[in-house]
Amino acid sequence: MYNLAFQEYVDLDKILNVSGKEILTFADKVFSERMYENSAEGYEYVKTNFPDIKEITAACFGLAYSYENAGSPSEDENIGNYIFLKDALNYQEKNQYLLKAVSEYGEIINKYPDTIWALKSYYRIGEIKLNLTFDLDGAVECFTNIVNLSKDSLILREAALKIGDCMLAKGNLKLSENKYDEIIDTGKIDELYYRALYKKSFINYLNGDFSKAEEIANDIIMKQPPHSKIYNDILELLMFIEENKKDDENALHEYAEALALIEQRKYSEAVGLMEQIKDVYTNHQISDDALFMIGKLQGLMGDYVKGLDAFKELITKYPSSLLSDETQLRIGELYEVGIGDIAFAEKEYEILLVNYPNSIYIDEARKRIRNFTNN
Repeated sequence: MYNLAFQEYVDLDKILNVSGKEILTFADKVFSERMYENSAEGYEYVKTNFPDIKEITAACFGLAYSYENAGSPSEDENIGNYIFLKDALNYQEKNQYLLKAVSEYGEIINKYPDTIWALKSYYRIGEIKLNLTFDLDGAVECFTNIVNLSKDSLILREAALKIGDCMLAKGNLKLSENKYDEIIDTGKIDELYYRALYKKSFINYLNGDFSKAEEIANDIIMKQPPHSKIYNDILELLMFIEENKKDDENALHEYAEALALIEQRKYSEAVGLMEQIKDVYTNHQISDDALFMIGKLQGLMGDYVKGLDAFKELITKYPSSLLSDETQLRIGELYEVGIGDIAFAEKEYEILLVNYPNSIYIDEARKRIRNFTNN
């Protein structure tokens, strides 16, 4: 089907004598449909056969971006697949695509050094190194190149934010906060400003300065509309601090320490600390959160049985927890995505439908059960 459609566009391009523009249109369309290997073929065809086309840089970038997406974990905003798929273990087989992506972005940087496409390529390589291969020094180098080369204030501030994220992942909270302050101190009030403020609030939370974190969070809540994504993120952080500092605040401090370890991808150490929290602070409100995080982290590390144990312990010990319905969904997901036992997964999704009829995850559970039936 794809091959026939591609050939039709190749033929149409020849008939119209438009030197690759129709093929580029086709590649863009296929890319929008998330058929990244096929879109890469289209962009490669344009790059190879029409090197003098006006849109050649866009075609080269499309090729690199297709490879990047082909080699990246699939994303689903409705479920927690990130629990399993954002770990190196899960995308290593596709890493050939990431290598191709970095190579293609590097070629753009070398061939078109003084263009916006070069800056975009530095940014994409930085994102790959920060979020996927976790090469933090390499990511910092890419974002720093943007700072040194760009004169666009928005791009500069975006790169500064990413450098802050790299410092956070390195565990250097002070340098991270300094980078976020650079963005805040420009005084330009826009989405980046509030993203930096949110990060600053989170840094103070990780440092155990809950009062400062709440002060910044409340400032954002007062100024951001409720429909904005940053509003939901900051509200969640604010509510978590407020709810869990009522009891023994030491538990909240230890939980923040564990989150800082997670940012550094020190998952085993984070699990150890979460285990300590749930064992020591059994009656603390934060115990179910610790168990939930243990389940997520075990899933991330590929120990699906221990992940299931943690999730099931949460439901048994804290049946009234606000996390119970999501935990039930994650149990099904661990069976489906991790262990690969569809029968058990379907059973767990059905339990969600019966026990949590008002859950926001009902539609997702039904969709997954339908997928099993159709397949």
